[in-house]
Amino acid sequence: VLVAIHADWCSICKTQERVLQELLPQPEFKRITMLRMDFDQQKEMVQLFGVEYQITLIVFKGWRDVGRSTAERSAVRISDLLRLSL
Repeated sequence: VLVAIHADWCSICKTQERVLQELLPQPEFKRITMLRMDFDQQKEMVQLFGVEYQITLIVFKGWRDVGRSTAERSAVRISDLLRLSL
């Protein structure tokens, strides 16, 4: 599972979204489910995850948080993060 914390007004979030739209359909990542969390509208959930910034990606393997990234825009680094959940 990938949790993507975003805000509609955030330009980096939009870049992350484009990268994820390219990566997630690839065969290697097709088993990953992405959940989007709105930084502004879902404040309580964002706080439960301990997230401070709207540009945060969190990957889980089972119930365990196995990796986080903040403000990452590189497709290579995001794909490395996604691999942690496989």
